[in-house]
Amino acid sequence: MMTFALSAGSAAHPKDTLVALPPRNNFDALRLAAAFMVVYSHVLRIFALGPCPVLQWSGYDDLATVGVITFFVISGFLVTRSLIASPTIGGYIVNRSVRIFPGLIVCMLWSALILGPMVTSLPLASYFSHERTWLYLLNIFLFPLQTVLPGVFEGQPRPFTVNGSIWTLSIEFSAYLIAIALLFVRGRKWPYVLALAIIAAAYFLNGMATNDKTLWYAMQSINNNKEDYFFWLYFQPVNAARFIAFFFIGALFNWIPLRFLRLDVAAILVVVYILTFKTSAYYPVHFIALPYIVMAIGVRHSRLADAIHRMGDISYGVYIYSTPLQQMAYYYLNGKVSPVAGAWISVAFSITAGLLSWYLVEKPALRLKRYSTRPEDPSRRATADMQAK
Repeated sequence: MMTFALSAGSAAHPKDTLVALPPRNNFDALRLAAAFMVVYSHVLRIFALGPCPVLQWSGYDDLATVGVITFFVISGFLVTRSLIASPTIGGYIVNRSVRIFPGLIVCMLWSALILGPMVTSLPLASYFSHERTWLYLLNIFLFPLQTVLPGVFEGQPRPFTVNGSIWTLSIEFSAYLIAIALLFVRGRKWPYVLALAIIAAAYFLNGMATNDKTLWYAMQSINNNKEDYFFWLYFQPVNAARFIAFFFIGALFNWIPLRFLRLDVAAILVVVYILTFKTSAYYPVHFIALPYIVMAIGVRHSRLADAIHRMGDISYGVYIYSTPLQQMAYYYLNGKVSPVAGAWISVAFSITAGLLSWYLVEKPALRLKRYSTRPEDPSRRATADMQAK
């Protein structure tokens, strides 16, 4: 593990200009809301309930994409604070790893070794001898990702997909690593310059992906098996750049005074964002409007946020377990209950899985953070306390 110290001697280091964040805020509540945006969009596909209304209205993104954007904006803001407050780069990487990998590992083991054998169309001997069964476990390393298990959910409305959410984790962890570059800049303006350069590059690359599908088609021709194509469709470098851009837009808010995050401005941007639906202005406007709206709500506090905080940070568990549990609910309930009833049951399963994952896996794993972080100067403690969960 890398243990060389972060540069902290200069008064002009980015850490010295971070905005103060109120200890009580809405970020936990927003993350859970984002998880349910993804759950909602996926359940429509899995239970064949029709297209997402948001996709029909906007002409560009469904509600799941808006949820993922919300995740990346919040993550960019909070993880950058964690990075700058960490005494070592190694400690930062450990902190990020213990937040993602323990829950992911348990989910992948459960999917391959318990869920798969329960629903596969193959004989168990064939299932366990199939290379895809064991390749699926490589998802715990994030690169590469595989969304299918042999014979699992192959005849359902959304076939060949055991987990349709984990593709974003590779992009998320990539953003964590790219963010380390912020530590090696000097002066008060350089964090902005570097973050803006990354955003501009990501915007340009994603624009290429949006306007030129050549890479998509090339990947499809290489991977004629549509089981593989699902992965390539979602995780190609130029497409991933869009979400990395949102991560660094979120990071930039660490140097924007909170007084500029106004709810009345956010309300105006909601209207502007809606007015760009099905227009060419949607693409540039959503890069400005969505992050501002998320941050203007996030830095404030509500009673609902307190209740969600007491319940625990279940958003990650809800997110990674929702698709396999929705697929499983469809497998067992199709034809026995109405699709809408089945969808609601699957949502209840996802919430239960999120609670179990948080209390049995994720929360205990976070104790490892204490071994990766050395004592800090008390003057920096307030910033360190706001590390991303």
